[in-house]
Amino acid sequence: MNISGDFESESDYERCLEFLGDINNIMSCMPLYDISISDKINAKIKIDLSFLNMDSLKSITGRLSFNYIKTGNVVSVNGTGRAAGASIKFKIEIIISSGDKTRIIWNADFDPGIILKLLGSERVYDASRINIENAIKCIKLKMDNL
Repeated sequence: MNISGDFESESDYERCLEFLGDINNIMSCMPLYDISISDKINAKIKIDLSFLNMDSLKSITGRLSFNYIKTGNVVSVNGTGRAAGASIKFKIEIIISSGDKTRIIWNADFDPGIILKLLGSERVYDASRINIENAIKCIKLKMDNL
């Protein structure tokens, strides 16, 4: 599954580059908790599903392990995890480009594993899109206020 987008920031390129280069700046925008940082970042995740109006399933929790690497103007996040008893894999790429305004281009590619079969592709896509959009809105707001 793939979800992508872009946005412009009011902050200048160098500030955006520095901000996105440090994962600690965006952690509060992610549905993560019990975070530990060593050679990899390990965290628990809680994904909100309440908007799907499923009485028996309001959220999914799981564990993630990932790398967060900045090379030049690109931030890459690669990881694996388990949620709802299923293995998941994900890769996120964020490109910071300069111009009249700083532009952030992002792409999230992920394999939800058996969760796709349990919930259906439309529900998994909707849940992923909404949770990712919420994180992006939070990151943009922080960046605009640098």
